[in-house]
Amino acid sequence: MRTNHPMPDTENTYTPVPARYVKVIVPVRLDRVLTYRVPEALYDAAGIGARVKVRLGPRLTDAVVCETDVTPDIDPGRIHDIAGVDEGLERITPEEIRLWRFIADYYLCTQGEVFKCAYPSGKIRSEETAARVRERAEASRRKMEGAARERVAKLEAEMDAVRNRTEEALAGLTDKAVKTRQKLIENRDARLSRLEEALTAARAALKSMGESGASLGAGGSALRDAGKNPSGECKQFEGALPPTIPRGSRATDIAYGSVPPSAGRSGERLLSATADAPKPLQQALQTGKPVLLQGSAPDRFETYETLVADTLMIGRTALMLVPEIALTEAFETRLSERFGAAVLVFHSQETTARRRKIADALRTDGPHFLIGTRSALFLPYHGLDLIIVDEEQDRSYKQDSPAPRYNARDCAVVLGGIHGARVLLGSAAPSLESLYNCATRRYTGVQLPGPPVIPGKTGNRNRWPVGAGHDNTPAQAERLRIIDTAAERRKRGMKGSFSIKLMDEINYTLAQGRTAYLIRLWGDLAPTVEEARGLFPDAEVLPLTEAPEDQTEARILVGTLAQTKRLAFAEGSLVALLQADPILGAQDFRADERAFQLLSRYREHCAAGTFVIQTARSAHPVFQDLLEGRDPAPELMEERRAFGYPPYSRIVDICLDDPNPKRLALMGRALGGRLKTALRPGVGLDSPVRIEGPFETAENRQVLRVILAKDRSFPERKKALKTAVDDFIAERKYNGFIHLDVDPE
Repeated sequence: MRTNHPMPDTENTYTPVPARYVKVIVPVRLDRVLTYRVPEALYDAAGIGARVKVRLGPRLTDAVVCETDVTPDIDPGRIHDIAGVDEGLERITPEEIRLWRFIADYYLCTQGEVFKCAYPSGKIRSEETAARVRERAEASRRKMEGAARERVAKLEAEMDAVRNRTEEALAGLTDKAVKTRQKLIENRDARLSRLEEALTAARAALKSMGESGASLGAGGSALRDAGKNPSGECKQFEGALPPTIPRGSRATDIAYGSVPPSAGRSGERLLSATADAPKPLQQALQTGKPVLLQGSAPDRFETYETLVADTLMIGRTALMLVPEIALTEAFETRLSERFGAAVLVFHSQETTARRRKIADALRTDGPHFLIGTRSALFLPYHGLDLIIVDEEQDRSYKQDSPAPRYNARDCAVVLGGIHGARVLLGSAAPSLESLYNCATRRYTGVQLPGPPVIPGKTGNRNRWPVGAGHDNTPAQAERLRIIDTAAERRKRGMKGSFSIKLMDEINYTLAQGRTAYLIRLWGDLAPTVEEARGLFPDAEVLPLTEAPEDQTEARILVGTLAQTKRLAFAEGSLVALLQADPILGAQDFRADERAFQLLSRYREHCAAGTFVIQTARSAHPVFQDLLEGRDPAPELMEERRAFGYPPYSRIVDICLDDPNPKRLALMGRALGGRLKTALRPGVGLDSPVRIEGPFETAENRQVLRVILAKDRSFPERKKALKTAVDDFIAERKYNGFIHLDVDPE
C-alpha cells in the first residue's frame, strides 16, 4: 500500500502544488460521502475507484474514491489527508459505483450501506490477504528472475571466453600441429555444447518467470487464466456448441448477417438472438427494452441456453439470476455439460476465496456464464452482454434486512442499462409489476407456446374416476384436481387430514409404481407421516429429508412448502397440497397474486403427473382461475387500479422495531402524526399520498405504510418522506429503531 510520505525538503526547486480533494464512500451509514485531501505523493494513485484508507474518528477504515478534483464544502483546515492507497486491490469500476448510487437513491439508504453489502469486511480482508500473497510471490519471483538473469549473463560470458581462448590458442600453433589443433577444437565444441544446454535451460526458466509474473500481475488465479485463454479451458465450451453453428462465428451472424464483435459495447445493442430462438423473441430483443418471457420452465430454459450460447460465442459475459442457492447447484450441473469451464457459480455459501476468484475472473474478457443469487449483482462485470432473471416474480429477490433493502429483479434491469446489456425476465406466472411495465411499453412481452393442460375438476362435483386422464406416457400433460374438504366433511368423506378422494389418488399412484408427494405448508411433519403410515400400512412413508436419491419408486414422501417448492418431481408423480387455505392471506393485497403464482409453479413442476389441492374454499377465485386455466392478471390489475395499490402506485413502509411495547406504541403514533403534517396526505384512493397504520406486523414491530402516486412527483415525495423521518429520529433521539423499506414484498 502506498502511504503518505512527506516530500523531500529541497531549496529553490520545489513549487507547492495546489491541494487536491476527493470524495470517498466509507462502509458505514452516513447520509453523505466524505471529502479528503490527497497528498501530492498519491496524486496518480487516488483516481476514481481507488481503494484507500482514511481516518474516520479514531481509526482507519476502508474507502473508495467516487469523485476527484472536488471543491471542498467545508473549511479545508478540517479536512484530513488520505492515509494511503491500496494499490494491490482491484479498483471499483465506474459501473459498480453507478449501481451503488442508484440503489442508495431509490431505496432510501446510504452509499456506504451499499458499499458494505457489495464489499463486506470479510471480502476486503480476503482481497488484502491475496494482495499480500501476490506481493510476496512477486518479490520472490523478481529475486529468482534476477538470479536467472545473472546465470544467463554468466553463461554467455563464459561461452565467449571459451571461444576467445580457443582462437588465441589456435593462432599460436604451427601448421604441423594438426593433432593439437583438432583436440583444441574438439574440447571447445564439447565445452560450448555443455554451456549451450545450460544456457537454453536458463533462458527457458527466465521466460517462464516472466510469464508467471504477468499472471501474478493479473491476479494469478486459474479462473482468470481461463478467461484469457480461449484455446485452453474454453475448448470445453467450443466443443459443446450446437453442430449447426460454425465455431468462431456468432449465432446471430447466421440469423441476421454479419455483426461486428464490437457492436453493443458502447451504446448500440447487439442483435441478440440466435436462429433457434423464437422469432417474436428475436424481434423483442432488438428493441433494446427489457423482455418479459412467459412460458413453462423447459421452454424458458431452452431459450436461455440458446441466448447464452450466442453471448459466449463472441467472448462476452452472461449473468443468470435465480432466487435460491439450491437452484444454482441444479443449473450448474445441467449447464456445465454444455458450456464447460465458462460456467461460474456465485452465492453466499461459497467460500470467501472462491468468491474472490470469481470476481477476479469477471474482470477479464470472457466467455463467462455466471449463475448466482441476488448478491451476484454487485460483482465487477466486464463485457456484460446478457442478464437473465428467472422466476422474476419470486419474493426471494427482495432483500428484507439489513440495508440496502433492494429488489434484485429491478436492479438487474438498471445494471443492464449501465452495461448496455440485454435483459430477459422469465416466469410462468409473471408479477403484476412486470405485466404493467409491458402494458405501458417499458418492457416487451413474449409468450412462449406451452404444452396442453388437461382441464381440472373439483372434488365436490361429479366424481372423477380415479386415474382418469392417465395414459402412462411421458408426453401426457399434468392433471389438476381441487377437492373441497368442507363438502367432503359434510359427506363424511374425510379421514383426518386426508379426503377419501385423495386416498384413492394415492393408491392409484402407488399401484402404478410411482411416488406420491404430500405437502404441508409448514410445521412438524411427524404427525402427518404417522397419519399417512396408519392410512397406508403397506406403503413406504418417509419425510422428504430421508428420501433416497431415486424418487421413481412407489412410496409416499412428506415435505413442507419450503422443501418442495423448488423440487423437480419425478415424472408421473402425484403432488398433493393437504391444506391450501392459509396461503390465501386476508391481510396482504398481494395474497391472491402470490397464491396463484405458487400453485402455478407446483402445477408446472408436476411433470406429466397429477396435482391435487385440498381446500375448504374451492370457490375462491384463485382456485377457479387455476382450474379453468384463466389468467387472473387482468382482474387483479383492475382491483389494484381501483384501490390505488402497486403497480399503480409505490409503497414505502416505515418499520419501527422496539423491545419496549409502550415506547413503540407512543413513537408509532407520534411518527404517524409527523408524517401527516409533513406530507399532507389525502383521503381518497386517488390521492397522491396516503398513510395507513401504524399496525403491528410482528412482535415488537409496527409499520406505517405510505402509498405514493406513481408519477413524476414520486422521487420528490420520497425524499420529503425520508427527511421527515430523519428529523423525527433526530428530535426524539430514536436512532436505531426505524428503517425504511421501499417497494416491500
